[in-house]
Amino acid sequence: MKRSIEFQAEEEPYVLTIHYEERPQDKKSFHWQMEKKAILLLCLTENADRVEWTYPEGQEERRFGCDREQAAKRIGVKETGDIGRFAESESNVQHHKNNV
Repeated sequence: MKRSIEFQAEEEPYVLTIHYEERPQDKKSFHWQMEKKAILLLCLTENADRVEWTYPEGQEERRFGCDREQAAKRIGVKETGDIGRFAESESNVQHHKNNV
């Protein structure tokens, strides 16, 4: 799917947004995959507080997202600052990617 990426870092929260040009055919699967990717991006990007994704739906733009708190809960850590430890090694990233 064609997309563009925007990173808002002028004021907190810092948000990485992926804008898709088309609506996904299988929304449930798409959102599941995007949540996994968002969590991985939050683990790898220290200064990102939230990852969002959008796509058109008729005349509207649908917007979804995952923040550091949601990511921490999803991967089972208590503190949002701890999610970065999953990016400390390739094996940690691979483990996280397969178990979210």
